[in-house]
Amino acid sequence: MTGPAEPPAGDCGAVEPAPAPPARLLPRWLWGLAGMGLFLAGAILGAVLMTSVTLYRLPAAPAAPTVPARTPAAPTATLPVLRTIAPTARPSPTLPPVGPGIGQRAPELLLPGLDGLTYTLSAYQGQTTVVNFWASWCPPCRDEWPELVAFAAGLTTSEVVFLSVDVEELPEVVWKYVGTTTLSFPILLDQDGQVSERYHVMALPTTFVLDPAGRVLHVLPGPQDAATLRRLTRP
Repeated sequence: MTGPAEPPAGDCGAVEPAPAPPARLLPRWLWGLAGMGLFLAGAILGAVLMTSVTLYRLPAAPAAPTVPARTPAAPTATLPVLRTIAPTARPSPTLPPVGPGIGQRAPELLLPGLDGLTYTLSAYQGQTTVVNFWASWCPPCRDEWPELVAFAAGLTTSEVVFLSVDVEELPEVVWKYVGTTTLSFPILLDQDGQVSERYHVMALPTTFVLDPAGRVLHVLPGPQDAATLRRLTRP
């Protein structure tokens, strides 16, 4: 009787394992996607590092200045305020306007005289002055003429002055009218009529009575008599 058969030499009786299946390789597109992810991660990390370095190198902001606390000042005594009253200025006297109306300053006149002299109204400042506008061709003026001569001849004081103003006539015409009459007053020649216009003379004769300050007291149109003029010029 024979025993069990022995295995052939070299065979230990172990069962050989089945061969392992070959390893599966990743597709190429997946490797490319992984590489791109690594590249982006590196770029982000580099940007973070650069930002950190930049912020580190920035100069620090200056510290805000500190304001020392003020100690409140001790209350001072309140002094009473005195009310100051400005001195009242005295109103300056106002001069009346220049014009031929009553109360106004008579307009200045600068005229040559029949005697060759020059006459101004301001030269008689401080005296009552009678100014008569007339012409030799005017009948009422001719009627008034003897009264004016008598009034001027009767003036015994230098406080009253009589001025005769001939309007728009030539000197030789006036000389012919006056003739050889002795006159105690000057005859002024308003040859261009500007002074009579300034006095608003509308008709001849017209007489103005001025006070010593040169203001018009009376305006007398028409012929006047010596008695009336003496009354109006009496102090």
